[in-house]
Amino acid sequence: MKNTKGLSAVVTTLIIILLVLVAIGIVWVVVKGVIDTTADQIDINKKCIGVALEVDGELSCSANTACTIIIKKLGGTNPDGIKVFLYDADGVINSGGNDTDGDVSILNTVTITPATDPTRVEAVAYFEVDGEPIFCTQTASMEGI
Repeated sequence: MKNTKGLSAVVTTLIIILLVLVAIGIVWVVVKGVIDTTADQIDINKKCIGVALEVDGELSCSANTACTIIIKKLGGTNPDGIKVFLYDADGVINSGGNDTDGDVSILNTVTITPATDPTRVEAVAYFEVDGEPIFCTQTASMEGI
């Protein structure tokens, strides 16, 4: 009769090694995804820190009337676009949010036709990642339109 006890220990050791390698691979995929996502967000935040916007001039808008809004880019990195929102007295966005769509200069003019009487305008810069806009957290706004 053959002694197969030694062979069984070798097979068990190989299976354990393979399971450990598979577990390491799974952990690596998850960790790499988190690192890549975090790195992208840090890159966007770094760009956003340098963007400074200001809503300029006197604004007198009413419902269903075209409003012209001037946004100054005071400095920093050029964003991929600036989105402009008009809010009514209840704080509800009453416009779809027009934007400069990549043509960001020192003075930017955006025309919006709100559905209700706006009381506040807000402008926010954004950068595109994989074709999707990622909005900066800091905004420029003006009350009492």
